[in-house]
Amino acid sequence: MTSWTQHELSSGGYTVQGLVGARVGRLFREHVVRFSLPPRRGDNRSKGSPVRRPPMPYHRFTAGDIVAITRGKSPPTQAEMDSGSVLDGVVLQRMPHFIDVVVNIAPEGLADATPSGRVIVGASTATFRLDQFVNGVSYERMLQALQTATAPETLSVCPIVRSLVVDSLFPTLDRIEQVKKAGGVQPGVGDTALPQGVVAPDAEWARIALGLSRFPRPECSRGDIANIVAGVTAEAGLSKTRAIRQALGSRLTLIQGPPGTGKTKTACNLILSAVRLRQSKGGARWDGKVMATAFSNVAADNLLEGALELGLRALRIGRPATIRPTLWHATLDALVENHPDVVAAKGWVKEVSQSAESSAESEARRPSTSRGSAGSKPRNSSATTPSQSASRRAYAVLEAAQLEAARQIIKGADVVVCSCIGAGNDAFVRAIGGDQEGGFSSIRFSTVVIDEATQATEAAALVPIIRGCQQLVLVGDQNQNSTRPPLFPPLRPRFIGDGPQLPPTVICPEAEDGGLGTSLFSRLMHAGIKPILLNRLIPAGFPWPAASGPVAFVRVSESGGEREKRESNAGVGGAKRGQLESRGGTEAAVQGGSFASAALGTSYCNLREAEAVAFALELLLREGDVEVRFSSKG
Repeated sequence: MTSWTQHELSSGGYTVQGLVGARVGRLFREHVVRFSLPPRRGDNRSKGSPVRRPPMPYHRFTAGDIVAITRGKSPPTQAEMDSGSVLDGVVLQRMPHFIDVVVNIAPEGLADATPSGRVIVGASTATFRLDQFVNGVSYERMLQALQTATAPETLSVCPIVRSLVVDSLFPTLDRIEQVKKAGGVQPGVGDTALPQGVVAPDAEWARIALGLSRFPRPECSRGDIANIVAGVTAEAGLSKTRAIRQALGSRLTLIQGPPGTGKTKTACNLILSAVRLRQSKGGARWDGKVMATAFSNVAADNLLEGALELGLRALRIGRPATIRPTLWHATLDALVENHPDVVAAKGWVKEVSQSAESSAESEARRPSTSRGSAGSKPRNSSATTPSQSASRRAYAVLEAAQLEAARQIIKGADVVVCSCIGAGNDAFVRAIGGDQEGGFSSIRFSTVVIDEATQATEAAALVPIIRGCQQLVLVGDQNQNSTRPPLFPPLRPRFIGDGPQLPPTVICPEAEDGGLGTSLFSRLMHAGIKPILLNRLIPAGFPWPAASGPVAFVRVSESGGEREKRESNAGVGGAKRGQLESRGGTEAAVQGGSFASAALGTSYCNLREAEAVAFALELLLREGDVEVRFSSKG
């Protein structure tokens, strides 16, 4: 895109220029700036009347996107991007006539506006340009995590987890290279749906990896774990209970589940079990806390929501602009801003600022003869005035209060939730003492759970791991991430809308060919770590989908045990299959449906698929014994 013309960038929605900006408030510590097109000529309005903004031109910016902000019409220069001096912000919301961006430092040339943003006070003295932007923060955090995890003597991760994650790299890459030569998948795809003889890991390393992954934590016994899990997973299926029990007693666990198996809910129950186990062992005396992460902010918000519903004191780390507004109350920024010590320090800063303004006004009103009479010594302009010294002391006290408040809040939380990259948040790292030499943190997170693990690059997964991990749980499904048809497709019913999820996003082809596109989850499977499989169906839910598709090989959960079941098209529910096919419910018909774009954003919906899903639900409800609530998901 660096070689694209201005017309290509604008028509593609990657840049918008000719905007004016106004301050419309703050989001905790950050400024909220509203960008819009200037009023059209001839649009006369009285002072204080609402602003009539023209519609925004086409653009791709959505909430959570990072944008570069520059004055004028020129894009950021390469020198500015290389030096990190580009002013960037996070999109808070987009509306037809404006876009709100959250920034740490407000650019010059902004107008002021009322909190609603409808009335502009004054005028913007500059025009601005917004560009789709990727800053170097994520790259720097991943690079720092990689250097820390591979350091000869690191205190940031326990030796067993480090051996499993780091030492398995070369045997795994060797095996992937053999798969490549055998005509299998390329490195980076993360597809393990290949014959067992081809993808079988190195036997010696697989034996070592299996032993290390199941090496128990000495602080707890199997009985302790069984008692905790029994109180948490009373209504969970057998496979979920087994997964949680094994994860709590192992150093490294892979939990695999196809779509609809409740991976995120299982992760939340696992977090609750880990917290209760820690509390049963003495709370603060137990080594380390619990950290729950996911690759995307959306998935991290889902983990936070699930943890809060379970009654946990969950704390969200990250910029509030990237977090769901209904969850802002659980963010570190919100809790720090409302901490009594921080409120008191902010009051002192306000008093000092008002006193300094009064002194400046008094100085300005004094006659010029009294300020600089003949024979008097000229004042040194570089000398620090008493008001400046007081202001610096007040801000220093405020920063210290914010740091200590953050440390107390983190210590009091049951679980810290963040995105993988968010685990390297600067304010969070300073609060836990992770910026010390050697990477040792005063607050450590011994249990790390990573949801969406198959969608995260390995470098991104290392960011939370180096926060003191002694026990690692990766949750995902590598079979959903293949970007090409597997040699042996998984034999399971094809549900409407059950498409593949995204693999790790790697833009650089050279990096993907080098293995960056292979998630840590998939690579550890290649290294010999066998995942725990979550079951998708219970017996009551099996007959209809089994009879509505091709020959299916489905794992179902049964009371008293588990078994595998094979059904054909002639099974129960054949009549329903015919009704669904007659209404366009086949996979081919759904894939051929027309797509409609939403009024805002860049999402699309398949109308034919939506109609097929609605009719499928109608068929289920006709049985009379299926209860569906508005809160039901999946």
